[in-house]
Amino acid sequence: MDIVVVGVSYQNTPIDVREKLSFSKKKLESAYEQLSHLLDEVVILSTCNRSEIYAVCPEGTSSISLLKDFFAGFHGFHHQELTHYFYIKENRDCVEHLFLVTAGLDSQVLGEDQILGQVKEAHETALEKQATGRVLNKLFRDSITYGKKVRQETRISQNPTSISYIAVQYLAKQMEDVLGKNLLLVGAGKMNRLALTYLKDMGFHQIFVANRTCQTAESLKEIAPGLEVIDFHQIEEYLPLCDVVISSTAAPHLVLKKERITRYKKNSIFIDLAVPRDIDPSIAQLEGITLIDLDDLKRVQEENYEKRRLAGEAAGETIQNGITEFYQWLQCIPLFPVIKQIENYHEHVLNREMPKLIGRLKNTDDEAKIAVLLKSFVKKIYSPPLIRLKQFSGLEKPENFAEILEAMYKEETV
Repeated sequence: MDIVVVGVSYQNTPIDVREKLSFSKKKLESAYEQLSHLLDEVVILSTCNRSEIYAVCPEGTSSISLLKDFFAGFHGFHHQELTHYFYIKENRDCVEHLFLVTAGLDSQVLGEDQILGQVKEAHETALEKQATGRVLNKLFRDSITYGKKVRQETRISQNPTSISYIAVQYLAKQMEDVLGKNLLLVGAGKMNRLALTYLKDMGFHQIFVANRTCQTAESLKEIAPGLEVIDFHQIEEYLPLCDVVISSTAAPHLVLKKERITRYKKNSIFIDLAVPRDIDPSIAQLEGITLIDLDDLKRVQEENYEKRRLAGEAAGETIQNGITEFYQWLQCIPLFPVIKQIENYHEHVLNREMPKLIGRLKNTDDEAKIAVLLKSFVKKIYSPPLIRLKQFSGLEKPENFAEILEAMYKEETV
């Protein structure tokens, strides 16, 4: 039996190719339906940064070629077109890969949390489709368990690397209480949209959004329904009302110039997330204004990247422990039927002998007699397997330990 993964990821595959190789919900239905006829166990993991097919295959088969052909053909490619994008990992390498992926240690943003939920969802979908089995179920559950453990032990996710989130964290530290305070977002693009997802729950009294295209600004109401869209040309008029101004536009020139800022709220914070800059750097000279730009935030980002890198290194031992635990379980699979047989054997002897033992122990408090009866009872459990074990004493190197155990614990018919 081999455990394999065939996939593509952000590390060596451009986004325009990854988009074509992703599995939408509709595509997953079809993919599982087709793969279930080809392989015993399959789990498909598809995110914006990776698409992977995990499978359990008979040892020494051509299943990897089958997976590559399927992966490519399913998306309208010939596998040779994707040869330089595909990575293939087998057995321990495959197991280690999934553990690293789930822990966020193979992510574009080291230690990110989202992948943990995505791996869990991928496994749950495979379960729903009845596409997975004993081995991949154990592998995915263990990887999720250890993914959580890595995060708990290293706190790797507590060092944000998103510039928008770092900006929000900075605000939280500078402003203990935002109740009654107002926020102005200049621009409604990706950076401010992301910032708003964090800011909306901070408790601002009012959030204003100014954007050259009002329709785009209005779309931010999906995130914060109570925000107010203002005209882009009204920005200076609203500055005296706002305690925080965050600007992120695609303008090639300054949006907020010092000479135009004649009125503003004292002790206000201006954060410039744009490149090129939106806010005139010289406004930092104005009394009562704190200006933060990308360089300030990137210093924090670099420090956090380093903290995450060190946390990732510290997680190595935990990951290896998880892999070892999984392989110990995997090596026991041939013994599972025998273990069940041992359990059945003891249950059979117990059901047969217990009524006799109870009958003999009735109305007696003689400790010596009880000890003799218990010793006899125990002997009846272990004696038959030992007799059968002695039958193997002439074999210097028994080839199949499982067969020996099976013979030892063959259920008695008497």
